[in-house]
Amino acid sequence: MNIAVVGAGNVAHHLIDVLSHSDHHKIWVYNRSKEKAQLLSEQFDIHHCEDLDQLLQEPLELIILAIPDDAIHNFSLQLVNTEILVVHTSGSEPMVRLETKNSGVFYPLQSFTIGVDIAWNKVPICLEASSTENLILLEQLANSISKSVYKVDSEQRKRLHLGAVIVNNFTNHLNFLAERFLKEHGLEFDILRPLIQETFRKIDHEDIYASQTGPARRNDKKILAEHLNLLKEHEMMQKIYNLVSQSIRNEYQK
Repeated sequence: MNIAVVGAGNVAHHLIDVLSHSDHHKIWVYNRSKEKAQLLSEQFDIHHCEDLDQLLQEPLELIILAIPDDAIHNFSLQLVNTEILVVHTSGSEPMVRLETKNSGVFYPLQSFTIGVDIAWNKVPICLEASSTENLILLEQLANSISKSVYKVDSEQRKRLHLGAVIVNNFTNHLNFLAERFLKEHGLEFDILRPLIQETFRKIDHEDIYASQTGPARRNDKKILAEHLNLLKEHEMMQKIYNLVSQSIRNEYQK
């Protein structure tokens, strides 16, 4: 498959990486920063285009827009006359934001950071397309790099993205808050790492609802009060602790 990736950020970098290592795909990269596009082409030994007109002259079957959400619609306006299938990689933007004749979504549900390896065969890839033919093409591509491929429409994807934000971004922020709090009191965050690993290991083996533990689960009012007192100088953390504890208590004290 002849594929162009537009962008040079985290998602674009990882997509180019996995696709360029496949013998089945020929890859081009385009970015408004010619220097970044050239660096990617040199790093992964792929083609790069100096401008959009040059890109559209290539024998492409697919253009993947791995660009910020707020740039998707405007960029697609430059592609309204092409017959090439154009997809974006956003979890929250609907497919209709693409003003192209053939459109779709190729959403890899994962947290991407340049320099951090990804096990692509385990990455869920959520697909949507404007026609059955386009969907088949995206399924072929997705199946060539992952074992987890799903058909997910725009409304479902919005909710899936929200769930992803909660389990990934929110938990990461809570870990950061705990790390900063411990450091302020001369404690190493590394002490908590085995607990974090065990918490997420349980998800693979146990029912999430049943595996809940802690003072809020037991409705231990004494410890809850002590913890809130320890956070009296951390107003935001205290609010978060109280709100999450109350949510847990509401679920388990019915």
